[in-house]
Amino acid sequence: MDANSDGTLDTSYIGADYYNVRDTAHSHNVNVTITVKCFDHNIQDDILAYHRDDLANNILQKLQDYGADGVSIDFEDVSSTNSYTGESNIDLMEQFMQVLHDTLKNANPNYHISFCVMGSVETVYRNAALSQYTDAVFLMGYDYHWQSAPTTGAISPYNDPTQLDVVDSVNILENYYPSNKIILGLPFYGYDWPCESDSPGSNTIGRGTAVHMENAIADTQIHGRMWDSNSNMPWYRYQSDGTWHQCWYDDEESLGLKFDYVNAANLGGVGFWALGYEGNNANIWNVVKEKFGNSEGIHVEQHIKLEGDHVVFTIKIRNEKNSDQDISVRYLWDTQLCDNDGSPLKAKGTLYTKEMCFEPVDFDHWSAYSRPDESTAELVTYSWWQNTPDKIIFAHWPAAIDSVYSYNWDPNRQFYTPGYVRTPQSDSCVLMYWEDMNIPAHGEKSVTVYYGTSI
Repeated sequence: MDANSDGTLDTSYIGADYYNVRDTAHSHNVNVTITVKCFDHNIQDDILAYHRDDLANNILQKLQDYGADGVSIDFEDVSSTNSYTGESNIDLMEQFMQVLHDTLKNANPNYHISFCVMGSVETVYRNAALSQYTDAVFLMGYDYHWQSAPTTGAISPYNDPTQLDVVDSVNILENYYPSNKIILGLPFYGYDWPCESDSPGSNTIGRGTAVHMENAIADTQIHGRMWDSNSNMPWYRYQSDGTWHQCWYDDEESLGLKFDYVNAANLGGVGFWALGYEGNNANIWNVVKEKFGNSEGIHVEQHIKLEGDHVVFTIKIRNEKNSDQDISVRYLWDTQLCDNDGSPLKAKGTLYTKEMCFEPVDFDHWSAYSRPDESTAELVTYSWWQNTPDKIIFAHWPAAIDSVYSYNWDPNRQFYTPGYVRTPQSDSCVLMYWEDMNIPAHGEKSVTVYYGTSI
């Protein structure tokens, strides 16, 4: 969606397939975020000066209208000084992100908020205070050589000693944001420039043409594939009507190197511009699976032991890889007691019958009751822990059981309905999360939880 100068939103770019895409994503436990973009300096300045609240409220309304799970703010190349007020846009951007954060999180704590930054990392985003208002920072690790660049060259250089590259950009961002909030955006495209010669870095003589990765790889079958050892990227060259052309792009090899870097640097993940540009190239998804979806080298053991009136559950995770790994653990407890599927749940002295999220966890146990009236409850159970969880969610079992890891809790969703003791009206559970535990190479960590009829 485009942001207008008065804070309203132009939704004309949301296509007819949006709902099919959203529903398919949600059926696979994938969240869908909507991008709000603005590349016009005057409009950016107008919004930041006078319409921060308007834009935040309109974004919330659109997320609710479209059933989306969050927003990514794509305000690129923002000026350092606001042309309307003369104020610093660093301060105004911080104020806007705070308003956006408070507006969205108050409506739904699970809404995901991110913003995009260019490889140069614009001044307005070099602000550590923004970290508290965003869940992720999307580094656009492409267009280091852009469509109208004066010379040919890598659009997403990696570990390049001759120019600014994605590693340099990440290093800048790490001065302001934790590594695990940085998502490295990578290209599924390249640029084909007309140029003066066949040498790398030749002067261009016209605007480049965007080439999808699928087509660039196919073109190398005709023109041959070359490799630039500085930028760690492939390219090819050819002549057309006497004019030299060079196309620089990414493929499985160059992207694989950057995937390894993301893992080694413990970044928050990768993203691509844009899905579909790879065509039917299954190879790139095999590389993604190999680099990010392969649990080889991570060994998990679960030990269950009965001790008197409680059970001890221990998860042991052993990292046999040669690099540190961030591992997250989720426990899902079904809390049926006696005949009641939807046992009310208690924490910090309050009994809950609707979903609730505790983050951080500032208590030492939770309990479940067979009835909401504690004095008449036939059975009470308790859970406590050796390792304090990062988050606990009291949830509705039928909704939670379909989630793989993350769960979008709803404070209005009941898990116990008076007069009912069976699903779906009454069915409770507890989700407990230990997130991003860093396990060093060849190291081990454990999570231990207790559950029983007394503490």
